[in-house]
Amino acid sequence: AGDRMGGVLKEKVNAGEVFPVEVRIGKTLHPMGSQHWIENIKIAIGNEPAGMLTFQPQGYLKPEGKFNLALDEKLKGKTVSLVVQAHCNLHGIWESYVNVEVA
Repeated sequence: AGDRMGGVLKEKVNAGEVFPVEVRIGKTLHPMGSQHWIENIKIAIGNEPAGMLTFQPQGYLKPEGKFNLALDEKLKGKTVSLVVQAHCNLHGIWESYVNVEVA
């Protein structure tokens, strides 16, 4: 699902069970300096916000992280999109997604 989103550990998940989504920004990690950095990474289930990581420009943190999600039973039998947006202070918003089947 694009080179900016690390994969869901499996493309099919069970409704109600927690599963990890690992995200890293860039094949080579995006710079995190005082002039150029990733401000935040957001994840959504379709259009519904599900989480956000916020970063500071000092370079203490790398632009990567893990979200632990659980999809509601009402989504059983459906395919949902997990959408990740990263906001770079210089280049704006980058977006990637992966479709996941809910069993």
